[in-house]
Order: sequence, then C-alpha cells, then structure tokens
Amino acid sequence: MIVPEWTVSLNSPGWPFAGETLPLWGDILKILLLGFVAYGLSIYFYVYAQRSLGAAKTSAFYAVAPFIGVLLSLIIFREIPGVLFFIALALMIAGTRLAGGE
Repeated sequence: MIVPEWTVSLNSPGWPFAGETLPLWGDILKILLLGFVAYGLSIYFYVYAQRSLGAAKTSAFYAVAPFIGVLLSLIIFREIPGVLFFIALALMIAGTRLAGGE
C-alpha cells in the first residue's frame, strides 16, 4: 500500500505520543460509560430537580454534596481533622443554611 507523504504515523518522531498505542475498544467503551454515568446523569438529574423543586431548593440540596464527601472521607481515611477543617465546616453549614432558607 502506498501512503501519501503528508500522513503522520503515530510512531513518527514529530508526534507527541510517539510509540503509544490506542486503547482497546472495550476500554474506550468503559471510559465513555463512566463519563455518561458520572457527568451525564448528574446533569440530567440536576436539571430535572430544577424543574421539579425549583432553583432555591435544588441549590440547597446541591450544596449538601461537599458534606457527603467530608463524611465519606472521615469514614474511609479515619483521620481527625484539624481546627481549620472545623472552621470551614461551620462556614459551609452556615452557607448551606442561608442558601436553603425560604
């Protein structure tokens, strides 16, 4: 097969990823599925909540997500946080309360 001289091979020296191979199709599908679940569904449910609950309540529920992350990290890593953590936690709680107020 004759290849035109303007084509670039993945192994050519000027290519930034020289010597790399493309991922397998199964891996590509897994990555796409992960993106769909992690980002696509979260946006879908956020917009759905906006329509059903309204902007203020949706924002209040959305603001709770960092607290869930904090709780999970405390359970998983089993470390006692420092003083700045508790100051930040108090500010987060106050902000969530203000955002969720009717």
